[in-house]
Amino acid sequence: MPRGPVVDYLTSIKRDLGIRYLEHLVNDLQEMSPSFHDRLVTLYLDEASDSSIDESRRNEVRERLVKFLEESDQYMPERVLAKLSRSTIRSFIQELILDDQFLPEKAVVLSKMGQHKAALEIYVFKLKNYAKAERYSTSLHVLIKATASGYTHKLIPHQHHSIKKRRDTSSILF
Repeated sequence: MPRGPVVDYLTSIKRDLGIRYLEHLVNDLQEMSPSFHDRLVTLYLDEASDSSIDESRRNEVRERLVKFLEESDQYMPERVLAKLSRSTIRSFIQELILDDQFLPEKAVVLSKMGQHKAALEIYVFKLKNYAKAERYSTSLHVLIKATASGYTHKLIPHQHHSIKKRRDTSSILF
């Protein structure tokens, strides 16, 4: 049976069944389809926003959502940001930061989109989670350093070769 209708059927019975099935698809069966990843984000958000569910359950779902947003590269960050924001204004980076709902989730998605300054602003100014901001900055520094190091290794042989070539040429001329 196709997975999409199974998700729809289980979700129609109980949202948590749809979540558990999608988690099984993504985590255990390594489902890579962005539509399933987006659907899991949507169900997490619906569950975390449902005021009829007790607060401890909503917090648990939010923790799972943040972990999923950090680990998955298959969801569409722009769509997730739109879902996280109550506003429909398209200048959404500033709007997202001003809207206090789902801030940790927004920071993760902004990071995935390369909006590192906006993510850091959320950690520092909104959440006042300085330890998280420091870990985030450190991970960015390591990533940038590794990327730069990779480029340096690629450039050094080329530069070395061209310098050697210039030396060889200059010795011929004199």
